[in-house]
Amino acid sequence: MKSFKLAQQLYQWGPAVAALGVIIAAASTPAAFAWNVSIGLALVMWVLLVTIADASPVSLPWSDVRLRLSPVFEFGAMLSFGPVPAALMSGLGRLIASLLRGNASLESLRSATRGMLAVSLAGAVYADQGGTFGPALASDPTRFAPIVLAMATFAFVDAALRVWRVLAEQPGIAPSRLVIDVQRRVVLSLLVLPLGLGFAWLEALAGPVAAACALMPMLMARRDGDSGPRRTETNSGAASRLATVRALMSVIDAFDPFTRGQSFRISKYAVRVARHMGVPDEQLEEIEYGALLHDIGRAAIHLDVLGSDRLLDAQERTAMQTHPTVGYEIVRTLPFMQAAAEIVYAHHEQPDGRGYPRGLRGHEIPIGSRIIMVAAAFDAMTRERPYRHGLSAANAYDELRRHAGAQFFRDVVEAFITLHESGELDQEIDERYEPFKTPASDDSAAERAA
Repeated sequence: MKSFKLAQQLYQWGPAVAALGVIIAAASTPAAFAWNVSIGLALVMWVLLVTIADASPVSLPWSDVRLRLSPVFEFGAMLSFGPVPAALMSGLGRLIASLLRGNASLESLRSATRGMLAVSLAGAVYADQGGTFGPALASDPTRFAPIVLAMATFAFVDAALRVWRVLAEQPGIAPSRLVIDVQRRVVLSLLVLPLGLGFAWLEALAGPVAAACALMPMLMARRDGDSGPRRTETNSGAASRLATVRALMSVIDAFDPFTRGQSFRISKYAVRVARHMGVPDEQLEEIEYGALLHDIGRAAIHLDVLGSDRLLDAQERTAMQTHPTVGYEIVRTLPFMQAAAEIVYAHHEQPDGRGYPRGLRGHEIPIGSRIIMVAAAFDAMTRERPYRHGLSAANAYDELRRHAGAQFFRDVVEAFITLHESGELDQEIDERYEPFKTPASDDSAAERAA
């Protein structure tokens, strides 16, 4: 009985004292990166990831266990930013999530400190074994031994803290139940933690876009799950989901400031052209989603390539041409997005079969993709670029017509031009989304890669 009382007393303040040590370490450790707006946004996005993942447990299909995925993003943050920043992000994210679940302030603080301890100790082991952090994850050869040891440390520390909590709160629990619980938590942690490595690698390649890409399926899954498994689609649910996609694509566009608002504009163009062409109403929503998400695969392209103001070499052109495939793989995992994923996959295909990534031709290409290729080309041609001035609308019309039949579908080109000349295409498009005049973007790189 004395041992249980001791565990209870230590549980009251032990994690908090240890977490205070992490904060002191944060204050005395030089930052591993230079602070700027992009880093600040990335940290905010990763805190959101931890918060949403911790507040929204998922049900495993093979059991009745509900698993919180916050360790995935805590481990990814540790690899991306180092142990101390990741521990602070973990603590803040878990604290917010626990308070949102209605827990008392003291219990929320304990939840936060447990996460901080697991992350900081795993990070310390990883650093001691020579692991690399941040952009070096993508540029240096992957060393699996430090990663595996860090995962094991995280899993066992997390399980040990769970045992500590159970002993403090349930002094009469049977030891056999504790052993089973520890085994289950360790196994589940080791199964999901590798996903954190994937997000960290994406962060190293694409910067904060990675966190936005991770947030999208989580937010949408949370919205869809809020009404239960037997939820039926409603207008308010569809509007809420569309607002989520718009907001997150605005975030992604903002990290490549020259294309700020591009996804929003092209989605509006695409829906209006589709309606003008007589596309059935039930397809308009999937076209809008496809247009909003058509360039989400830019997350796979290194920022140096996206921002380059020179002609791309063969290797960089090949990298640029992967973004429809990456976009397809991201979007097809989202609820209700299978048709939109096909549109994203084909938005760089051409009528003559010389597009990419699959070389589709003619009516093998979805109508949404045909419309997006014209809308995106017009938007790119008429916007300012660091290496050229934007074309007038009339000159852009000429370019579209000159390539109609080979690069663009003639009927889409004529429908687009008709609507644009009449002024219908630009009605009520929010001018707050006008692009900044800053370095080149995916569109500029795509133009030079073509």
